[in-house]
Amino acid sequence: MDDTQLPVIPDGVRQGGPRGERERAGIGPLALKQTGTVEHAYQMLDLLRMMFQSSETSFARWQETLELAKKHRVFELVPPEKPYGSLQAMLKAELGVTIAKSKQIVVLRTAQERSAVAQPLREARRPTNDERANKVDVVNLMQGGNDADYLTARIARDRPDILERMKAGEYPSVRRAAMDAGIVKPTVTHGVSADAFARAARKHLTADQIEELVEMLEAAGLGFLERIT
Repeated sequence: MDDTQLPVIPDGVRQGGPRGERERAGIGPLALKQTGTVEHAYQMLDLLRMMFQSSETSFARWQETLELAKKHRVFELVPPEKPYGSLQAMLKAELGVTIAKSKQIVVLRTAQERSAVAQPLREARRPTNDERANKVDVVNLMQGGNDADYLTARIARDRPDILERMKAGEYPSVRRAAMDAGIVKPTVTHGVSADAFARAARKHLTADQIEELVEMLEAAGLGFLERIT
């Protein structure tokens, strides 16, 4: 089966009890269902199925939905007569894929759809000589952003090794993977004071980086960071 193709699950297969019970569970908003009940668990299963089959589901959103199912221990509630027992077993029974495979499908689908959108932009505008000289990525400039879909597409293009680790479920978020890939740079927030700046520097910078920072500030006529060292 092609990685981007979703498994076809016959209607009525592994419904986890009488069809009527599961169908009734789907009536009304999920937010109004009592967590820890069979009705809530069945509707969570329907949400998982819908999210997995939707081409608009991002990798981050899929991970979030899996975590929600795990948090509510859905697999310990359905089917009532013999619960699946684990998230892995539940996905294999309900969607026909493992956890890792489901993430792989969503990641590849997201990357392919981004690529399809970006291709007309590549063809529509050729980079100028200055852009070529500076290695400016025109598509990224036109599509830029830090949303999960964009970052996933960047990782797929620039760091296939990180993409493979994402597929294996190694990362808790797309942003964390993007940081390892060097696409997102970590930032530090601190109070507006010399003490706060010094504490942040000691916590996040190496000794060599602190020494370089002090030299830069002293060169600018600012000597208030002596306390860092």
